[in-house]
Amino acid sequence: MNTLLVAKQQVAQLSKEDFLLFRDWFYTFDNQLWDKKIENDIQNHKIDDLANKALSEFNQNKATKF
Repeated sequence: MNTLLVAKQQVAQLSKEDFLLFRDWFYTFDNQLWDKKIENDIQNHKIDDLANKALSEFNQNKATKF
């Protein structure tokens, strides 16, 4: 049986309390992975063009509140 299917089945069997703890852990884990990816992209200059465009638009007063 594939690992993802086993994980899904195990999560589905968690008690409400354990599911809430798992969800909080997974949310934190997922955010940490995202932060590492963004940091890596910044260090490798993968988002320089996007950042420069945003700064240019800001400096031209084209930025808007959302």
